[in-house]
Amino acid sequence: MYKEKSLVSYKVITPLHAGVGSGLGVIDLPIQREKHTNFPKIEASTLKGCFRESLEQKLGRDTKEIHLAFGCDGCDLEIKEFAGALGFSDARILLFPIKSVKGIFAYATCPYVIQRFNSENSDFLLPEVDELTISKNSTIALTGGDVVLEEYVFNVSKNDKVDRLADALSKIVGIKDLKQRLIILPDDEFTEFVSRSTEVITRNRINNDTGTVDSQSGGLFTEEYLPAESVLYSLLLFGNSIEVFKDTTPKEWFIKNKRGAIQIGGNSTLGKGIVEVKINENSK
Repeated sequence: MYKEKSLVSYKVITPLHAGVGSGLGVIDLPIQREKHTNFPKIEASTLKGCFRESLEQKLGRDTKEIHLAFGCDGCDLEIKEFAGALGFSDARILLFPIKSVKGIFAYATCPYVIQRFNSENSDFLLPEVDELTISKNSTIALTGGDVVLEEYVFNVSKNDKVDRLADALSKIVGIKDLKQRLIILPDDEFTEFVSRSTEVITRNRINNDTGTVDSQSGGLFTEEYLPAESVLYSLLLFGNSIEVFKDTTPKEWFIKNKRGAIQIGGNSTLGKGIVEVKINENSK
């Protein structure tokens, strides 16, 4: 039984590929997505493994507290198998970056995302705002009041509720210029962007002997990435460990030792999946 929880935000620094293996569509290696919304996500099991790997690199793979926090399957302790004191939920999309004609790019969200966030995080309630609105301090709107995202034009209005939403989100995700870039899209349009505006990269398989493209194994293949500047959130849950942590609790131990940035997903040797992690400690 978990006794405490914290809200965790993830800001993607370099494109992130949390994959599902081979896909059946036009993309060979797609990213993880929710079945009912098609929104990008990061599975809880992926997060748990990446946090564990990060702490093992820092503290050592055989550190007892790591086993107590994340669980043990045949480790060198008296009890060989037990569940850990930490629990993770899937990371859900909160803000999605979209290329803008003015202001370089916009941070987009939608009413459904805000409502779902509020239903999961009663200690961090966000102001609910109308669709097709921007902040009064926005820098992404053209003179006539339109915002052009990729090849789509949206006629928007300025609303001080978006300013309050941006202020609340900035405290959670740590983005200073969010007020200037935030736009609230209709649910359907947001779904379209997160479904079709991710990064798709084509790569080559190279034959080690010849140093050329390996046509026999397929040659070219495509990978999908969650773009840099994407923001997700999840819940981090804290319960009792099978043994007592020395002079601390699992929550205090994790917050003290976790790194400000971790690597998530594939292609770490290519610099992919660097994510800035922010824990909001006052969640209950």
